[in-house]
Parts: sequence; C-alpha cells; structure tokens
Amino acid sequence: MGKLLRADLFRAFRCKIFYILLALNAVVAVFAVGNQIPWAAVDPNVNAFSVLLEGFGGGVAFLGILNAVLVSVFVGHEYGCGALRNKVMTGGGRTRIYLSKLIVCCAMCAAVYAAYHLVNFLLGSAVFGWQGVSFSEVILAFTAGLCMSLASCAILTGVSMLSKNIVVSLLVGVLGTIVVLVCVMWLLGELQGSYVQDPLDPEDAILVPCNWPAWLQTAVRWLLRLIPTGQSVLLAGGTLAAGEYGALIALSCAWLALSAVLGPLLFRRIDLK
Repeated sequence: MGKLLRADLFRAFRCKIFYILLALNAVVAVFAVGNQIPWAAVDPNVNAFSVLLEGFGGGVAFLGILNAVLVSVFVGHEYGCGALRNKVMTGGGRTRIYLSKLIVCCAMCAAVYAAYHLVNFLLGSAVFGWQGVSFSEVILAFTAGLCMSLASCAILTGVSMLSKNIVVSLLVGVLGTIVVLVCVMWLLGELQGSYVQDPLDPEDAILVPCNWPAWLQTAVRWLLRLIPTGQSVLLAGGTLAAGEYGALIALSCAWLALSAVLGPLLFRRIDLK
C-alpha cells in the first residue's frame, strides 16, 4: 500500500491539471472578494463569511465540476497508458490500488478546495473581516464544505475507476453534476412553493405552499442533504443551523465509507484486458 501511495502521490505532484485547477480556484476566490466589495458599502452583513459561502459552488456547482475534471483526468490517464493494468498484473492488489487512488484523489480535491479558502482567509479577512459570525460557525461551514468536496471526490473516483474511460468519466462527472444541479434547483423551488396573482389584488401576489404530501417533502429534503450537489446549494445559501452542518458532515463521511468499502468490491469484477 505504501508503494502504491508513493507512486500515486508522485503522479499527483506531476499532474498539470492539478496545478491548473489549484490556480483557477484561487483566482476565483480573488474575484469573489472583488465581487463583494461593492455590496459591502450598502450591506453591513457582507463579510469574509459571504465569500466563504460562494466557495461551495452553489448555483453552478463549480466545485463539483472541478473535482470531476481532476479525478477523471488523473484516473483515466492510468487506464489510457496501461499503468493500472500493470499494477494489477504485478500483484498490487485491486483493493489497495482502489484505496490508493481514493486517498490521493481526495487529497488533491481537498487541496483545490483549500486554495479558494486560503485566499479568502488572507484577502477576505483583510478586506471585510468576520464581523457578526462566530468562529464555530466558520469552522463548521468550512468543515462541511470540505467533507462535501471529499464526498463528491469519492463518488467520482468510483465512476472513473469503474468506467475505465477518461471521456466517459468526464461526461458522467461534469454533465451529471449539471443535471443533478438542475434537479436540485427545481426540487428546492417546489418545496418553497410558488407565487400566483392575488385574485383580490391584481397588483399583488400570494405564496402558494407546496402541496406535496408531508412524507414526500421530508424525503426530498433528506435527499438534497445526502447528495453533494444538493449540499453545495444548501451550504451556499448560508441559512443552515449548527445541527444541520453536523448532519451534512455525517452524510458526507458516509459517502467516503461507502466508496472505500463498495468501490474495491466492484473494482475486483472489472476486466482490465
């Protein structure tokens, strides 16, 4: 296992797309800080925490797309050059190979995630500060976002390891993130209800609550908290209570555990010839 990890880490440090995405997410953080400066003059609630929330992807699931590109290219390259098959043939062990890929991919995705927040903690803190936000809330939000990113990476690692094709894993990862995001936004809109014209006042509108059964609304809310893309939208909204952050962290850890257990079992059935 140690040799596999060292080999994968060596490849990670030589992976150009890794450094490109690191730089890209850091630049996005700079733009996020700059985007909040005009609002800070009119809204006292704008601070570095507002920038932190934007780093979760939110309405564009940006972080999930970055993870999809990084994991697909990193894992897919080993399939393309035959390195993965050679590791299996030389007795590397499929379980160890899968776990090594999972660990290194998670480390790279965590670094890309941290690149944004490092810039914000340095630049955003200097420009805005953290007025009105407790230290515990900042740590909970940051940790929930990190776990969400790792959960996304765990799912994408499974897709890449089982698809055996860089193009397929890219399409599934990127397009899948976008499709799921559209579904998440639609579900959230349905749960929040809709506005219709007030029959008593044509110039006004009234809110019509969601008419789905209570059990279905509860199930959908849990589904949105279960999937990483749903978590990104909820986290970016900045309306979660402390207990909800803990629930998101636990659900993300469940994805990691599931990938670590189920992924190697499925990978053993893959024909690498």
